[in-house]
Parts: sequence; structure tokens; C-alpha cells
Amino acid sequence: MFDITELSEKKLSELKEIAKKLNLKKADTLKKQDLIYKILDEQAADPAKAKAVVDEVKSAVPEAPKESTPPAVEDKAP
Repeated sequence: MFDITELSEKKLSELKEIAKKLNLKKADTLKKQDLIYKILDEQAADPAKAKAVVDEVKSAVPEAPKESTPPAVEDKAP
């Protein structure tokens, strides 16, 4: 399930999409903070439904590629 920190990091459009999948009423009219609390309330009220939505959202969002550092090149003095 989403926690408050994770939801706070999301854009308003992402929160509205989550709210839509949770069938929350009037989600389009809420401010970001109010929408976050509404989503948290819905998760508490119906954990099974919320888990399905969370799994769907998390599987749809590709993870950012991990930053890789090229191997160090050793400078050989002649």
C-alpha cells in the first residue's frame, strides 16, 4: 500500500489516476494534500481493493535505470 511519503512525492495527475482506480468521488476537485488523505482513507477502509490498485500502479511505472559508473581507467606511466 502507498504511504504518505510515497503519495506526497507523486504529481497531482498521478494521484488523480490512483483516485480514479479506487473509484473515489470528486477526486478532480480536491487539492493535492486532501487527495492524499482521501487515498490513505480508502486504503484503510478497503485494503484488498487498495492492494490491487497499488500493484497495478507500481507495475505500470517503469523503474528509473540505475546509474552506472564506468570502470576506472588506470593511467600507466611509461
